Amino acid sequence: PSVIAGLPVTRIGDNAFEGRRELTGVLTIPDSVVSIGRQAFQGCVHLTGLTLGGGVRDIQLGAFAECPGLSGKLVIPDNVTEIGEAAFTYCSGLTGLTLGKSVTEIGALTFAYCSGLIENLSIPDGVHTIPPGLFEGCENLSSVMIGSGVTQVDEKSFAECPKLTGVCFKGAAPGVHPLTFGGTSATVCYVAG
Repeated sequence: PSVIAGLPVTRIGDNAFEGRRELTGVLTIPDSVVSIGRQAFQGCVHLTGLTLGGGVRDIQLGAFAECPGLSGKLVIPDNVTEIGEAAFTYCSGLTGLTLGKSVTEIGALTFAYCSGLIENLSIPDGVHTIPPGLFEGCENLSSVMIGSGVTQVDEKSFAECPKLTGVCFKGAAPGVHPLTFGGTSATVCYVAG
């Protein structure tokens, strides 16, 4: 709810619903919430969908990690600026991802082992670093377009993605760690950005 005891709900606290197997169906975060705490919904294995309200600005470490029932396309709203480390790791039911245009910080392993991701993905221009293991183990991921703001791609960002056929960078070539594409045979391209 957006209001409890007459007070607005603006934050979901750390570990608030962690491991709550009785939570089922589609979870809707109200527009009043601006922050989702660390591991707030980690391990809620029976959630089947997630709708994030337009007021959310940050999603912290492991907030929705290990929620394999989350399915379909995950849409990160435009107000979100930061997605914490491992926020959606092991959400194997997700098939698509849209990152809002205001995202500037993405933590390590944020979408690691989301084995259902198949759609072409785009990283917004405001992101400067592709962190370690961002899409590691996303075995069905097919292609990624990386925004012009990226200057560094860290280790294992796209490791163990055997169906990844292309990673395109807009603008200047960023620094790329030697282990970025381990176990992946993707073609890397650069397009004018």
